[in-house]
Amino acid sequence: MNFNTLIVKYFIYLLLCWFIVLSNVTNGFANNKTITIDSIIITGNKKTKAKIIIRQLAFKTADQIAIADTSKVIEQSTNYLLNTSLFIKVNISFKKHIVADNSFVALVEVSERWYLFPTPYFNIADRNFNTWWRQYNFNLKRVDFGAQLKHFNLTGRNDVLELVAYGGFSGNLKVEYRMPQLGKKQIYGFETEVKYKRHRTTLINSVNNQQLFYPTNIPNVFEEPTLQEFSAGVTLSRQKNVRFKQHLGIRYEKNQISKQVQQLENTPDFFPNNTLKVQYFTIFANIEIDYRNRSAYATTGWHHKTQLIQNGLGFLSVAQQTKVTANTSFYYSFNQRISTLNSLKFQLSHQHQANYYLTEALGYSSNDVRGYEQFIIDGQHFVLQRNALRYQLFNFIVKPPLLHKIEQIQKVPVSILPKVYFEYGKVWDKHFFYQNPLTNQWLFGYGVGIDVVTFYDLVASVEYSINKERIGSFVLQFDYTY
Repeated sequence: MNFNTLIVKYFIYLLLCWFIVLSNVTNGFANNKTITIDSIIITGNKKTKAKIIIRQLAFKTADQIAIADTSKVIEQSTNYLLNTSLFIKVNISFKKHIVADNSFVALVEVSERWYLFPTPYFNIADRNFNTWWRQYNFNLKRVDFGAQLKHFNLTGRNDVLELVAYGGFSGNLKVEYRMPQLGKKQIYGFETEVKYKRHRTTLINSVNNQQLFYPTNIPNVFEEPTLQEFSAGVTLSRQKNVRFKQHLGIRYEKNQISKQVQQLENTPDFFPNNTLKVQYFTIFANIEIDYRNRSAYATTGWHHKTQLIQNGLGFLSVAQQTKVTANTSFYYSFNQRISTLNSLKFQLSHQHQANYYLTEALGYSSNDVRGYEQFIIDGQHFVLQRNALRYQLFNFIVKPPLLHKIEQIQKVPVSILPKVYFEYGKVWDKHFFYQNPLTNQWLFGYGVGIDVVTFYDLVASVEYSINKERIGSFVLQFDYTY
């Protein structure tokens, strides 16, 4: 082989190498082509301000989005908008600009929810439906009734006005207003609330992990209340983006018990030093990070919230308590039907002087171990860990007859999800444990259930749980998500 032939072959080899490299680079550019958002057009927002919608989108005007990421961006933006609870349906698409090359117009179509809810008020005064069912046999005397007005999206800025007035087992008057987004950048917000509540019977102690009320018989509605509570407060909020929220608030509280409650024997001090009334300021702050796909019934992502509460600032009264709570939840989807959740929540608290009024742990709100829903476990600290595996068995649309002309309810989405779960927890208590055997020990429960999820963030569950003592029970839960 002569030298000239060798040079020619080497030159051909170099050309082939360059061709391969250039081909890969060209394909890489092709795969990473981007589109530019020229403008955003919003339709269907009869009440909601356009800036409120744009604030929730995962893109903005002039953004460049990789073609491969457009589906992800659309899905994220859709979930962000649905999580505001302002819309029942969101449709987002990108349309090629008719003039500018490689520019697209973002089309955002929304269907707004009902925002005004003037409704009768009917609520169970007990901790949950199951307590009212099993312990009080659906006693209608333990029901609150009245009227409430909730006006969501009052001015089109995702603000909420709530007015509540009811009587019955207890009495309550409340005025609350929330404005989550203010200013040009819509980062800051505020909420304010004034509330008065009177109790005909008062929870004064727990014995065998059951609530002990005084008086045991429900008194006449015109008799002196056993407990009166008044509070007024304001909260400032900061939301730099849709994932991260901060709140800082202060609240004034004034509470008073009747002399009959104060003079009860063999019960813990209701207020510190067994005083007749207390008044104090509460300051609180929390941080929330939310990467869930949906806030109402998440299937992917994670969520964390930490809150610090200081009841009492060292003046007005001796009612002082420092409390820290934190809750972290993880959600994972194996596919479109199967998902898991794992959550961990804990509370740490310290009272300067022991009192029953500020003592609360498991058994309140949604803080309970499955299988122990009928019990309260009071204490200063607790930990609660939950696990569940859920399977979407059905997902369909219901069209209510005679309501097809009402856009907000003409199509009702319904998902039915069987589930299995296991959870455990413990309460630490140093003041009231001697008459409550479930305190200061690990508890666990497991079982099966069915979740029914529909629009307006409504969730209902039917569950059968078995606890540590191998006692099984059926439980109904409403709007119970974690």
